Amino acid sequence: MRHLRKFFLPAVGGALIIGFCFAARQSNTIGAQVTPLTYPQIITALNTTLPNNAFKTKEQLIAFLIADIRRRKVDRPLTQDREDDLRQAGATDELIQVIRAHSPSVRPSPTPAPTRTRTPTPTPTPKPTQTPQTRPKQIRNAIGMEFVLIPAGTFLMGSPETESGRLPNEGPQHRVSIDYEFYLGKYEVTQAQWQSVMGSPHAGMKGLDPDFFGGDLPVVRLSWNDAKAFINKLNAMDTRYTYRLPSEAEWEYAARAGTQTRFYWGDDPGFTSLCKYANVKDYSRCPDGYKRTAPVKTYLPNDFGLYNMTGNVWEWCEDIWQPTYHNAGTDGSPNLTVGDTGMHAQRGGSWADNPEAVRTAVRGGDLPSDRNDEDGFRLVAVVK
Repeated sequence: MRHLRKFFLPAVGGALIIGFCFAARQSNTIGAQVTPLTYPQIITALNTTLPNNAFKTKEQLIAFLIADIRRRKVDRPLTQDREDDLRQAGATDELIQVIRAHSPSVRPSPTPAPTRTRTPTPTPTPKPTQTPQTRPKQIRNAIGMEFVLIPAGTFLMGSPETESGRLPNEGPQHRVSIDYEFYLGKYEVTQAQWQSVMGSPHAGMKGLDPDFFGGDLPVVRLSWNDAKAFINKLNAMDTRYTYRLPSEAEWEYAARAGTQTRFYWGDDPGFTSLCKYANVKDYSRCPDGYKRTAPVKTYLPNDFGLYNMTGNVWEWCEDIWQPTYHNAGTDGSPNLTVGDTGMHAQRGGSWADNPEAVRTAVRGGDLPSDRNDEDGFRLVAVVK
């Protein structure tokens, strides 16, 4: 019988690689040279995409990490900053305890012996300049939802009057400055994630065509109120993050990923690249095999690493609907006062829309109670 043995190898640059070795029996040579693990290696392992060929669940990954740390130990003391980084990456209490037990102790600074000489008047010591803590580029919560760190920045929201296919509600174009980083869902919320949080399949999908169903397909026929119910329950379950819907400005900034073109992959006047990036209304140019929604990891991501920001499903935003950007805010916060308080904004277009209707600037809006088979959502995660 062949045995699958997992092991960690320190790679170039200190990254942690999960490797595999098939052997007829355990080899003593691999364990001959034991090198302590580093914190960057542990954090990289915790952020590994799951499931993969080595681990099916986060629990399996952490169990293996615990065993490896007990065998190899950790190279530096566990400070509070390092513990915070580990917990943000998904470390459990048990893993933290094992790291603390197998890392060097923090040595207190020696107390100088008293002297009989006169002590001069002390000069005030300036406070050291604090270096901002670098956040992980991606995080994963307890139910496997992945989030990408979106950097702070400034962009032009809306479309120019010269853009082909432009609609009046996409203007006037205005500058928005988002002076904070935020985590946005790497994918749309899936049916498996919905059931994990809510305890049962989404009732709004009852009676839909079988093509809509699948654990890795986005949950659809989902109202704004349904999305808020999911968020409330997830917030009650999660001790590390608080969740919310993105604002329209946050959504468009993240979708553009530094671009100002019709689509986040370019202007694409003949839609020659569309099939690689988006699930839109099927036509002869895009025989992708999906008549309706597609799995959330299908198609290419934008430059921020976000999938399906164009097509697949319309995504709910926190904002109320406003028919134009007159009097629109400029700081990235949601619009909660200007416009129709009985409707909420949606972005991104869907599987049922023509290519012109899924440009990055395209906007939509609907009643908060409305359920449509083109509607879904993705979330923002805020570290508590």
